[in-house]
Amino acid sequence: MGGGLLPPYDVVVLDEAHQCERWATDALTGTVSRRTIGRMMRKLHRVYRLPAALDAQIDEGVRALDHALARGPSDRYPLAANEDAHGALDALRDAFYHLENWLQGHWHDALLRPVENDAEAERRRDLAMRPVLAHLVTIDRAQTPGEEAIAWVERGEGEGSYEVKSAPHDVAEFLRTALFARTPSVVLTSATLSIGGSFDFLKRTLGLDEAQELVAPSPFDYARQARLFIAPPALNPKSADFARLAAPLIEECLERTRGRAFVLFTSYARLREVYALLRERIPFPLRLQGELSRTRLLEWFRSTPNAVLFATGTFWEGIDVAGDQLSCVIIDRLPFPSPGDPLVAARVHSLESRGLDGFDHYMIPAATVRLKQGFGRLIRNTADRGVVALLDGRAASTRFGATILAALPNATRIEHLDELTELFE
Repeated sequence: MGGGLLPPYDVVVLDEAHQCERWATDALTGTVSRRTIGRMMRKLHRVYRLPAALDAQIDEGVRALDHALARGPSDRYPLAANEDAHGALDALRDAFYHLENWLQGHWHDALLRPVENDAEAERRRDLAMRPVLAHLVTIDRAQTPGEEAIAWVERGEGEGSYEVKSAPHDVAEFLRTALFARTPSVVLTSATLSIGGSFDFLKRTLGLDEAQELVAPSPFDYARQARLFIAPPALNPKSADFARLAAPLIEECLERTRGRAFVLFTSYARLREVYALLRERIPFPLRLQGELSRTRLLEWFRSTPNAVLFATGTFWEGIDVAGDQLSCVIIDRLPFPSPGDPLVAARVHSLESRGLDGFDHYMIPAATVRLKQGFGRLIRNTADRGVVALLDGRAASTRFGATILAALPNATRIEHLDELTELFE
């Protein structure tokens, strides 16, 4: 296989394969924005001498689209929730059609440099037209998404800039035909592929029909090395006073572990709220995600005794801090995907349209994999020891909480934080 961007291959090994769904979705996502259109136009201007009127029409279309998208309900929302955007997309699509028609009729005369033959002219034309046609397809998909694709809007990098994105919400068929059916051997590895010893969630989301399965035993003695503290059932992250009630637990936990902790959150808003309550009360070196780059924050944490880092998604996985430097991981809540996220909502709807419960078959497994990744920051070698504190009381009082906890490593459960004294003596 291979031979395109990659050299020929017979075996594919995908590490951290619990992220395959996200990788495939990202690869299949089309984007229409000021930046992508600007990049396309720069490519065209390197090959063609374009009329100023066409440039002006596209510039006006981009400005109108930005204004329409900014009037949406949030920074990330389904395209269908913004009626104004449809007219702006229609106008921009018309501008692209005018450009396409002009290029088809004038491409030879408008070339900036002469060509040796018609084949070279065709190559240049194809090089210039391909991005135009790709954006036309993306816009069409964004305006009339079917059952297999979802279009949404999210804030871009520039001030007042927004992007229209479109992607399939189910990548199983794509991976089945493009990867698994065409490659003699595909090896998927990760510490969090299985849920309670089952690979069903992974196989369904990735389109795996047949697989040899192996859950390898852990080299770590979690019962001896790790403790798991679950907040009382009354502590619910959905309540308005959650931050106020959680702050004393975080403070006590850090006191008993002498800092050396990641305090991880599922949202930036909750991160900032709790940090504001505790930053003057914690007697250990303290940093907040965003104060430094991810790399420099890790360097600071590894080199600073008793450090405490308040962070969010970036530090949930792919972070390796072995030894006593990291002895505590505090997690604010069960990390369910946001039900308001357009892709998540589309996946849940797709499952329910097939008669499956979206919460049981997507939300719970996704949260389980995510929580296992957060738990995995703690024990990195056979000498490590520490505590994971989950501040979501629903974990100890609900059916779904019990399901998720059952899939975690078998750390010793503790009811009170003073039980940590023996672990850290």
